Amino acid sequence: MRSWAPYGGPPADQVLPEFGMTREQLVLRYQQILAARAAQRERAQRERALRRPSGRQGQSAPQ
Repeated sequence: MRSWAPYGGPPADQVLPEFGMTREQLVLRYQQILAARAAQRERAQRERALRRPSGRQGQSAPQ
């Protein structure tokens, strides 16, 4: 899909034989895959941030 992006996506007549679905189905599936990958990256980033020490442990509150 990415290699076809600069050209407006894959040609409709090549999608069915190549992927076994319509062009619209392929575009939707591709969007779903990208969204899932983005969610995985966000989740991993959040988990890393939660594991990171905040730098405030052991410090007393200012008086």
